[in-house]
Amino acid sequence: MQLHFTQYLMPNGRKKNVFFEIENSILVGKVETLLEQKCYFECEMLQTGKISLTCMQVNHEYEEEETLAIEVCENGPEVVNAVARLIENAYIKLNENSGGIV
Repeated sequence: MQLHFTQYLMPNGRKKNVFFEIENSILVGKVETLLEQKCYFECEMLQTGKISLTCMQVNHEYEEEETLAIEVCENGPEVVNAVARLIENAYIKLNENSGGIV
């Protein structure tokens, strides 16, 4: 599965679509649940050179957005592990917000 992220580019926040390949079937199931619950993913390079990854959830009823999870990591191979942690942590937070198993 390819997971879509909106990447914000320096210096002015121009948007670019990027994709991360998710092969672990457990993570794929969690991503599908997150997407079904109106979650989306963003990333950007910070001025420190590190990468920020975010999972957000939209609540159209209240016109609000909530940050479910954030991961900050070094740019490079560590990004793959950070995406996996982001998915896991966002899924846990989604489960907590719903008051039970999603």
